[in-house]
Parts: sequence; structure tokens; C-alpha cells
Amino acid sequence: MQWATLLRPVLGKFYTFLALRHCLRPKNYSANKVKRHGDQAKSQSHAKAQRRNVKEPDNISKYYLRNKTMKPILVDTTQCHLWTDALHVRALAKEAKNKWDRSTYVRLCVTTAWTALETSCQEALEDPSIGYSFRKHLDRAINNRGLQAIVWGSGNWQKVAALQEIRKGYVHRYLNLKDMFPGSSVADDAISVVRQAIKDIYTIAGKQFPEWVEICEARGWDGDSQPSPTICMVAPRVSNDDPNTRRVILVANGEEKQVRVLPSGYDTQQIIHEIIDNSTLPFQAIRVYDCGELVEEKPAMMRGN
Repeated sequence: MQWATLLRPVLGKFYTFLALRHCLRPKNYSANKVKRHGDQAKSQSHAKAQRRNVKEPDNISKYYLRNKTMKPILVDTTQCHLWTDALHVRALAKEAKNKWDRSTYVRLCVTTAWTALETSCQEALEDPSIGYSFRKHLDRAINNRGLQAIVWGSGNWQKVAALQEIRKGYVHRYLNLKDMFPGSSVADDAISVVRQAIKDIYTIAGKQFPEWVEICEARGWDGDSQPSPTICMVAPRVSNDDPNTRRVILVANGEEKQVRVLPSGYDTQQIIHEIIDNSTLPFQAIRVYDCGELVEEKPAMMRGN
């Protein structure tokens, strides 16, 4: 009875609070609450559906664009390799301390980016003859397919024609010594013009332009060695000491680094996808062992490995 007497004032205030709260609610509070819960459920359901519909990579030579965060770039085409080479030497041109180094990198950027353009035109139009006499053979390939002709006298294609003349000067002509020292802005212009031209030629061909053309930076990973991944995640109810497990291994700097320990038979495709997508270091391959036996190995053409 004493406890009841003591609690009565507290309970009275609590019930009064509930009554006031109920009275002060908006008239459509219940409907809004239901709507919020419904929207939340729909959002969660949509997120789950998206996760279920994620297309797993059948290999790891798929493009993952890492340039904004300077993560490693996976490379599996010649054009992507050339493009990222051009981006790298452009960065070196900007960092160069003297005009000799800067001009070397700028000229290399122009010629490499141009080669990426030529080979991209060959691929987009399925014509390996595009190269020498670039404009002539490019116009011929487009005309033979009945595609929209290029207007060389305006827009970005006019800039492509100007870039070709610059490139010819570096490769085919005897330049005056003073012309051998271009500024880093020439490299910037070359990257910008070639990027747009690659997009345009795939569009003309009725194809989707490759993802790698959107890469903006590619650092060089200087040095004899790079840091290696050392963190290993062990699944619940699995022991790292148990040999009858499935293990995901990264090969970096020629060494195997264990990054996951899972139950035997576990489907590792989603985990491989996540490792690739979140990697901050270049690696050479991913290996999967089950009960000590190698069951899967996927090489990775990644800049810096």
C-alpha cells in the first residue's frame, strides 16, 4: 500500500502527459506515421532487391573507376592502359621542376593520348585500318557504314584536327628547339579533347563509350614496394585455426595475404566483388582456398601491382 501511495502522483503525471500528447497530435498523424513506415519498408525492400540484382563479376578485369579517391585502377584493354598512361604523364608534367622534364612528359602525354584515340576509333567502328592518314580513313569508315559524318571545321573535332598537327610535330617533323618545350596546359588540352572525341566516336557508331574514358587521374605508385593488406576478417562461429574452412587471399607484392576466413563451401563471389570495389591498394590476384585446396584464382591487371 505504501508503494501504491508513492507511485500514484507519478503515474497521474504520466497519464496526463500521454493525454496531452494525444490531443496535440496533428489530425493526420496516424496516416503520416503509416506512410512513413510504409515508405521506410518500401525503401528497405528496394535496397534488398537492388542487392539481390547486383550482377556479380565473372572475372575481376572489370573497370572500377577509382580516380576520385585515387584507388587502384583495373586495366584490361589496351585503350585503358594507354589512357591511364597519358593521365599519369600529365600529372608528372604538372609536378616537374624544370622545363626539360615537363616538356618530355607533355609530348609523351599528347602522343599516348592520341594513340588511345586512334585505337578507340578502330574498336568503335571495327576498322583496324584507321591510324595513318587518320582523318581520311576515319571519314571513309564512317561513310562506309552510313553513319553521321564528322564536321572537322567546328566543335571538338576541329580541336582534334589541331591536336593531330601538334602530335605530328612531335613525331614526324623536325621542330625548332623552342617548340620542344610545351607547357603543361598542352597536356590538359590533349586529355580534354581526346576524352570528348572518344565519347563522340562511340556515339556515332551507336555504341556506349567505355567507362575508362571518365577516369581523370592515374598516379604512378612510385617506389620499390607498396603496403600490403594485413587485416583478416573471420566469420562468426568459424575459427582461424580450423583447416576445414574457405579462405580468401590477396596476392600483393608477390605475397599471399589472407583477408577472409569463411565456412567451407561458402559462395565468395559477393565478397570478391566487395574486396575489388573497396580496395585501396593494388594487388595481383585473388585466390580462394577451400580446406587447403586452391579452388579459384582471378588475376587482376591493376596499375601499380
